[in-house]
Amino acid sequence: MSIANLLNYTYEDYKNWEGDWELIDGTPISMAPAPMRIHQDIATELIFLLKNSLEKNECPDCQVSFENDWKV
Repeated sequence: MSIANLLNYTYEDYKNWEGDWELIDGTPISMAPAPMRIHQDIATELIFLLKNSLEKNECPDCQVSFENDWKV
């Protein structure tokens, strides 16, 4: 068994890290410094579609957020 399999980070550890990271089942995953162009294009299109749908269906209490920090 390698050392990598023994490490198990917590949400408290994650909160103190610099940079963009995800923590999946105790394993840190470093995120790319900037999304690729195709990712940006897809994200922009999804936000556009969601925003238009919410406006069309008159949902004043709904909003589309760009970035969130999730704790699952």
